[in-house]
Amino acid sequence: MRSIVTRKFHRTVTNVSPHSSTYKAIVKAAVGMTVKVTPSVLSFKSSGEMKSFVVQVRANLKKRKMLSGSLIWDDGSHKVRSPIVAHVPPPPCSYDGGVWSRTSRVAN
Repeated sequence: MRSIVTRKFHRTVTNVSPHSSTYKAIVKAAVGMTVKVTPSVLSFKSSGEMKSFVVQVRANLKKRKMLSGSLIWDDGSHKVRSPIVAHVPPPPCSYDGGVWSRTSRVAN
């Protein structure tokens, strides 16, 4: 099992406010998780304007099967929160004769 999980997420958001606004990224992450947001500031000039950003997540899952945190975009008046979860996927399941069971795959 891999204990370090690294993922990169590309996201696009749309300004729904009729005013210009600037949002700063605030990251809340559990111990063992690092989150980097690029760019860390999004400035909108008008309603309907779209901006893209990238979230890079690195989680050490050696001691825990799940870590969580959040990305909060804050303009001083409004907060837009997105959850971030890193986890170890469960082993695959199989269905045999009306019984669900965990299966383990054996490499040849």
